[in-house]
Amino acid sequence: MSLTVLNPDEITTINAVMDYILKNPAKTVGSIKKRFGLSEEEYRMIFDLTMPHIRTDSAKSYWKTKYLMLRSQISELVQNNKKSKLAPELWSILENCDVSEKNMLAQQEAAEEDI
Repeated sequence: MSLTVLNPDEITTINAVMDYILKNPAKTVGSIKKRFGLSEEEYRMIFDLTMPHIRTDSAKSYWKTKYLMLRSQISELVQNNKKSKLAPELWSILENCDVSEKNMLAQQEAAEEDI
């Protein structure tokens, strides 16, 4: 395997393009290439480096959506069956799953998404 050593300016450019791709998933390849003056080969190389981040973001988004759907359905069920013996327990579980001081990791992730 042969590695190419990149100078700091090239690394800065690659990072800028990667950040742009991740923050603007709806942008076309052509517009990204034009914005940064990239050749097809340069774009493909940067996109290949970005792909693991895209997969991670897609997986996070998928599971967040699934969680919110499940939470919504359980919340609706609890609201419609307030007299059930399980309603208070289920409601407590839902509240414990919210972002709170008890859940520092969720707080960090929520803060990162707001950026």
